[in-house]
Amino acid sequence: MKLRTRLWLSPLILVLGGCGYNRIQQYDENAEQAKKQISVQLQRRADLVPNLVNTVKGYAQHEEAVFTQVATARGALTGAIQGGDPTQMAAANAQLTGALGRLIAVAEAYLHPDFPAGSHGQGDRSKGAHLLRGGPGI
Repeated sequence: MKLRTRLWLSPLILVLGGCGYNRIQQYDENAEQAKKQISVQLQRRADLVPNLVNTVKGYAQHEEAVFTQVATARGALTGAIQGGDPTQMAAANAQLTGALGRLIAVAEAYLHPDFPAGSHGQGDRSKGAHLLRGGPGI
């Protein structure tokens, strides 16, 4: 009777164990896909920064410190993305968010409709505003 029970339980344990292994593999693949998607969104955000910088630079020659901070933060984010460390990516993203906040404030001041050349750069502003602010696309 004991041998019979063992013979019956062995395949059952193997089948149930295989299901758990497949589920772990599925979760691992889902986690990898999510990590890649985060990297893609952060790279898209980093790629939109030069357009915003060029638009603002035309109006704000005296705001050089803001541009330097944004360039440094973008470089840090790009390096962190290539490094693949989630902690560094989060810290670099936070640094870029702070720098972009200051840059967007400058951009809004210079690109306001009441400003003499306020319509210049509106396409760049609306094109990636959600990505640059860390909103719904990221």
